[in-house]
Amino acid sequence: MSTNSLGFGAYYPVDSIIHQLDPRIKIIVTIFLLALIFTTASLWIYLFIGVFLSMVAYLGKVTVICLRRLRSVWVLLVMMTGISMILTAGRPLFPSLTFLLVTYEGAILGLQMALRLVFALTISSILTLTTTPFLMTRGIEALLKPLKKVGVPTSAIAMIIQLTLRFIPTFMQERDKMMKAQSARGYTVDSKNFVEKAKGMLALVVPLLSSAFKRVDELANAMDARGYVVGLERSSLKALKLSRVDYLVMVVVGAMIVIIVLVRG
Repeated sequence: MSTNSLGFGAYYPVDSIIHQLDPRIKIIVTIFLLALIFTTASLWIYLFIGVFLSMVAYLGKVTVICLRRLRSVWVLLVMMTGISMILTAGRPLFPSLTFLLVTYEGAILGLQMALRLVFALTISSILTLTTTPFLMTRGIEALLKPLKKVGVPTSAIAMIIQLTLRFIPTFMQERDKMMKAQSARGYTVDSKNFVEKAKGMLALVVPLLSSAFKRVDELANAMDARGYVVGLERSSLKALKLSRVDYLVMVVVGAMIVIIVLVRG
């Protein structure tokens, strides 16, 4: 499979250590890292997370795809940093340049925001690229299982998440096909003229919505034909079991928590 055709949410089918990990472990680690990223401001912790994510992406054989996705948002990263440097009050970053009103505090805040976005995009990419939608659903449902005792429909929530992850890459592929087809008919969404751009967007949105409703209807009929009932307890062909590698990952993550607590202290 070409890596150029992989949109956000797509699964990359290769054989790697990260692909073989239990989905519950990967989801827990993802949540832990996301929580850590958005609650810390330590440069050492950011460096630690960056090295860790680089190793995980390398072991999962998805480094190139993650870098390509980061490259697609570099303009947003630069804009976020620049706006923060200008709008945040504080000490002048270049005191001798009076016409350049940027602050030291704004630069630090902008870099923190950019790093958080880079890490969040990398973490979510690694999770979706190395975990099939089916296993993702199984993992989420297993983690939410204790909530069944208080009446939370965990199976329905897991099914909704699975369908969302499944159709995101499909809709993105259809969007690309429709953009090429509409461009061949003379429509364009890249025009600087607002009227022409609106016409191009309308020519793209209408058939995309029509295709989405058609797929939803086909999916509903297929689920009915297979006897799917919301809230009904369903069995699984293969049970999720933790391997030695999963336990090793748990130990490594536990060691990470200890190190981070010591650094913060």
